[in-house]
Amino acid sequence: MTFSAAHSLFAQQCYITYAPSLSSYTNLAIDETNIYTAVGVDGNGVMTTSGSCPNLSSIYHYSIILNSIGGVSSGWVSGSQTCPDCYISDEQDEQLPYDPSATYTFNWEADVSCSMAGTFFSTFGNIPILELRTAFWGPPVSISPDGTCYWGSLACNAGTTPTCTTGKGIPLRGEIGCPDYIRATWVVTIDLTTGKATCQVPVLTKASGPGDCN
Repeated sequence: MTFSAAHSLFAQQCYITYAPSLSSYTNLAIDETNIYTAVGVDGNGVMTTSGSCPNLSSIYHYSIILNSIGGVSSGWVSGSQTCPDCYISDEQDEQLPYDPSATYTFNWEADVSCSMAGTFFSTFGNIPILELRTAFWGPPVSISPDGTCYWGSLACNAGTTPTCTTGKGIPLRGEIGCPDYIRATWVVTIDLTTGKATCQVPVLTKASGPGDCN
């Protein structure tokens, strides 16, 4: 993507061309009490000028990021001002105490603007529903040579079915040891059109035995 602009400066034509190479990203994570979201933008570009241009050192670029989870947001946050050829790397983080019975919406936007030409890079999206789902895992428990634990069977109470499973078990590297049972709490995104659930990231905690899965 390349954009150009022509300005009449001091009665002379100044032509500016800018070729950006930018990308945005989002991240979701949870721990035992909070949901965390991150929205960021990275990259740079090349600005060239032709014609009769005055000193263009006053031109700068800056990011504008929106990160909203469950209505919690710092609003539109502007990044630091950089020269047009300089690298931009900005991130906006939010966190929200989660309620296992609640649903959440994750809205985001990451833009980059030029002080002369306005916004030239814009990406945005929303994940309409975020929910939490629980699965319990149990024996047999095995440990690989590198110390990773694997739980080989689901341990759901009768009449309960997990949304999130991981095939033959969940690997874990030593944070809570290798107890007989664990509880996996997942952030799940749900497509409103198809109803398909996508399991994003789990948090693992020790469990005393089987439990209710959902």
